[in-house]
Amino acid sequence: AATLAIDDNGIPNIGAWGSDITNTATLDSARQSLDPIVINGTPAPDLATDANRKWGFTGPKNKPAVWRSGAGIRADGSLIWVGGNGLTVETLAETLARAGAIRAMQLDINQEWVQLNTYTTTNGTTHGQRLLPGMQHTGNRWLTPDTRDFIAILTR
Repeated sequence: AATLAIDDNGIPNIGAWGSDITNTATLDSARQSLDPIVINGTPAPDLATDANRKWGFTGPKNKPAVWRSGAGIRADGSLIWVGGNGLTVETLAETLARAGAIRAMQLDINQEWVQLNTYTTTNGTTHGQRLLPGMQHTGNRWLTPDTRDFIAILTR
């Protein structure tokens, strides 16, 4: 499975579990998804193969182009995120590769799940803002308990 891993120094990495990422003493956390969608800077060759079965069911109409998100790692170690409406797994992978990802994974699909929020704190109160206005949930999602998994990236 594709894995977004963060080591105990806060350094992210993305790759295939068992080859690019392994369970070591320095592994702090890992979030896994389906197979990698970008390998060695190129979209995976099997992206068009039974896309909805292999890459995720996309709701009642099971359309190939829906809200999707993905994360990639560049050769310099920087982490990138791509997301939006009307993406197929192929266009998501192509966009991540064009943005410089050497390895990438799909994160969430369907409007009710794709979300990227930024947060600021003023006078002890934290406020969130969603990246795109079409994202279904408010920017304050994840400031209270939620049933969905998420990844938090913090600055030091």
